[in-house]
Amino acid sequence: MQIIHAVFGSPSDEAKILPGILEFTREHAGLEVRIYYASADNTPDKVEGIARQLEDERHPVVISGAGLSNVLTGSIKSKRNPHTIHIGVPISDSSSCGLTALLSTAEKPPMNPVLCVGVDNTYAACNIASRFFNGLKGVALKQPFRRNDCLTKGLEQIAKHLRDFGIEFIDLDAGEFYHGVVIVPFDYSDLSRYDRILRGGRGVQVGVSCSPVHENPEDYLGCLNDTWATGIVSSQGYLNAVYMAALLTNNLGALLKFEEKRQRKQTDLTAHSGLIVKNGEVIR
Repeated sequence: MQIIHAVFGSPSDEAKILPGILEFTREHAGLEVRIYYASADNTPDKVEGIARQLEDERHPVVISGAGLSNVLTGSIKSKRNPHTIHIGVPISDSSSCGLTALLSTAEKPPMNPVLCVGVDNTYAACNIASRFFNGLKGVALKQPFRRNDCLTKGLEQIAKHLRDFGIEFIDLDAGEFYHGVVIVPFDYSDLSRYDRILRGGRGVQVGVSCSPVHENPEDYLGCLNDTWATGIVSSQGYLNAVYMAALLTNNLGALLKFEEKRQRKQTDLTAHSGLIVKNGEVIR
């Protein structure tokens, strides 16, 4: 039996969280979703306890989500093995319709990816987790339905990172079917068109925007509408898209290279002594 673990920030959001999970478990007999509630702001000790429990039990995937800043997903991620897959669910709110949660979930630094699904889309989160458990074999780089300079640059950057980390991949035509991980650069177009192609199979779409979020935040919020097997990583986060593909396909060679790169960054940051600012001058 497949067991999916999900952590959410508040039981007051159950009306947004449960419908997708109920629908998915009705369609997939024998699958179990275990839901925990904890808040990074209000119950940090409980968050740490849940993260430690899931780490001790070696669960390779965790779903998490909260509204507004969604500190929860980042907090859980910081306490888990870097090779763990984190699927983030932004929860809608009355102020920004979920935009703040979407940005805080998806926009992670290089080599720290979270796969962010659509607002309140727990169905997609469970579907991606289940497809990972069933095995995602191979990586493809999908050619966009249309091309411009921004998308061309994104394709080139993704291909370079894939080669640098030794990840074999194929180039996929716009409407071609695939059962593995499909990295899709996009430019504020919605991702549902290719998602519909993937629904009948076992593949997962990883979208990465080639344009900065500030150019059109409303379109960014809507890019994941009506998707079932799709998540995004940080805008222009081509390295994070490749890292997520390595995680989803359990590419140990690539993950080792990512970990070495992460360790060098951690060493440099740990050794930095900071600075002092006094009388309008910087003292290093």
